[in-house]
Amino acid sequence: MKRMTCTLAALAMLIWTCPPAQAEFKGRLQRDLDWALTVDNSSTTGETAVTVRYLSNRRNENEISSEEIEIRLVPGSERVQLLFSKPARNVRRIIIEVDPPATFTIIPLDINQDGSIAVTIQGYGRLVFDVVD
Repeated sequence: MKRMTCTLAALAMLIWTCPPAQAEFKGRLQRDLDWALTVDNSSTTGETAVTVRYLSNRRNENEISSEEIEIRLVPGSERVQLLFSKPARNVRRIIIEVDPPATFTIIPLDINQDGSIAVTIQGYGRLVFDVVD
């Protein structure tokens, strides 16, 4: 019995897969320009949380990336433009996470930097941008 349990556990570990990352690659942001994020929370009554993560390389390319986080709240029934300064020199990727209130799941976004990228988030959403020179 013990041998069969160990065999089943080993088999389960072999076929178990991790869920894929739920992020959408949306393009590139320029390193030398400020950028803005417009969040349209006008059709909700609760706050929407916006988390912006800046992933950067350390000095040694073999080290794990460091991370800086900005957290903003967008009040319900408002359309707000959030302003961000240009990314630091070592930032390689920007990840934007949007978490709307539980009662409402559609949030239109507009990312502005030398052009505009319009996105509609349905439920919790994560957007990924590479930072280029």
